[in-house]
Amino acid sequence: MKIRKRLLYFLRRRQFEQDLAEEVRFHREMAGSAFGSVALTLEDSRAVWSFHWLDSFLQDFRYALRGFRKTPAFALTVIGTIGLGLGLNTTLFTVFNAYVLRPLAVHDPYSLYTFLWTTRNDRFNQRFTWPEYQELSRQNFAFSESLAYQNGMAAMGERGSLIQVVSGNYFTMLGVGMSMGRPILEADAVPGSPAVAVASYATWKNRFAADPNILGRKIYLRGVPVEVVGVARPEFLGLDPIPAEFWVPLTLSGVVAGGADLFGPDHPARLTALLRLRPDVTPQAARSALLAWSIQMTSDRPIDRHTTGIFLEQHATPITLGQNAVGFAPIFVAFGLVLLIACANVSNMMLARALSRQREMGIRVSLGAGRARLIRQLLTESLLLAIPAAAAGYAIGQATVQLAKRILLSTTPPEVNRMLNFVDLSPDARVFGFILVAAAASTLMFGLVPALQATRSDYRPTRLRDALVVTQVTVCALLLIVTMVVLRSQQRLMALDFGLDTHQVFDLRVADQFQQQAADRLRGEPFVETLAAMTHAPLNGALPAILVAGPRGAPRLTDYDMVSPEFFNVFRIPLLFRRLGAHPPQLKQAPLTRKTTIRVSTAALRSRRRA
Repeated sequence: MKIRKRLLYFLRRRQFEQDLAEEVRFHREMAGSAFGSVALTLEDSRAVWSFHWLDSFLQDFRYALRGFRKTPAFALTVIGTIGLGLGLNTTLFTVFNAYVLRPLAVHDPYSLYTFLWTTRNDRFNQRFTWPEYQELSRQNFAFSESLAYQNGMAAMGERGSLIQVVSGNYFTMLGVGMSMGRPILEADAVPGSPAVAVASYATWKNRFAADPNILGRKIYLRGVPVEVVGVARPEFLGLDPIPAEFWVPLTLSGVVAGGADLFGPDHPARLTALLRLRPDVTPQAARSALLAWSIQMTSDRPIDRHTTGIFLEQHATPITLGQNAVGFAPIFVAFGLVLLIACANVSNMMLARALSRQREMGIRVSLGAGRARLIRQLLTESLLLAIPAAAAGYAIGQATVQLAKRILLSTTPPEVNRMLNFVDLSPDARVFGFILVAAAASTLMFGLVPALQATRSDYRPTRLRDALVVTQVTVCALLLIVTMVVLRSQQRLMALDFGLDTHQVFDLRVADQFQQQAADRLRGEPFVETLAAMTHAPLNGALPAILVAGPRGAPRLTDYDMVSPEFFNVFRIPLLFRRLGAHPPQLKQAPLTRKTTIRVSTAALRSRRRA
């Protein structure tokens, strides 16, 4: 009832004040000089009927607003300084939120897990063969469902497309609906089934101009015709940080990966398993079950490939924070220091303003205002500046995100630009919450210390200003040192000698049935200097491994790559030792296999263009 009356007073303040004044006048006329102070009586009555703290805040707010109207340059400077610091931090948080905090647009994302196991040779294994995945699906009882997928890229027309090869239960297990058509089904992932694909909503909208007749349309992935049978919902972008453009069944794994058939006798390890934890099973129990399964799975392998441990990781977001926290920490510290510098600058300005208001503060203290009341007034002024600074920071953050995307798209090579795809970076409740929390923290950082100092009886602004200046110089120097270290590391990385020359070397990937024809055609082109074939391109992912027994010691697991003799000439790799009398045969004598990658050096192409 009391709160209801106070709300009524707040809504009908003018009527209440008139009635109160009339009632006080009547009682004063009746009591005469014994009535006492009219002003004090009015204040006591208002304290009973009103929210005193709200009235006090509104008074402080109006007073601060009048003060800033008299000094607009000061207010705009503070808003711009804090807004810029908040804007940069909002930009970082927007990206962080989109990739690390925002859950996947699937059913119950926090029950999804991936895992990898370690072996005695200190290797991490996360890729499954098809028989291994089937065995995992059958024997592990800690998870209710499982699916398999593989990321890859396949040429579609003049540009590459990001493809995710998936098992038949991919969309049904994730609970992802379709905007049009149907998802990939179990029957589509059986060898011999027709080749089908599901397009992402962004791909359908941007690449096919939202064609309503997309269903049944044929697209060609590395020359293989694939029928589009569905379009995913707009919010679903896949399971990884880079959004997929198409999803195809496991039967097209060889087309996308360009290697051995997933269902063939070679059993290539390409699949990532995604498991859904049962509601009644804890992650610790699931780890124990997976460890037992992994030990059993590798028991018949060489001893150095036996399982020694596993890592179970939740896959609720595109990027998991756990193993990447160390990498994110320096970035957040750097951006936080930028905001700290801005707050230190504003604190100096607030101190200077407080120094010019010493006479005002003295008068208010002499009239009975306590120190807490003065601090609250100064903090209200800081809050009044922080609110528009937060709005400015939000606008700067969104503009920076869009500008960064445009710069990235305009500065990358066209062949890379066509493959760029971004997750949804639009703000949500977490971004707005971050802005509010950061604005509140900024208010305390740049407003509290000046307020405490300005209301002291022995106020000495010089010491605090000196401390703030020292803090600013220290933080700026730290940022400069960190920036120099990062730039120096990048410079060294760019100048790192990998032992091969990739300048003017192009990677050409051709469908199996056209590889030999493409090689014969390229040999006759005048711009081709050297032509080589290999199963895996250098610096492009992990290589397969094989046990090699040396003359001394136990066999070791060693990476290998199958190449043609011209491989070393293409990359200009010098040979330290060479068998006497050995002359490498020409590429014509080394027929291409279905795993071959053709690489062409076009050093002669530039000479032809200059001529």
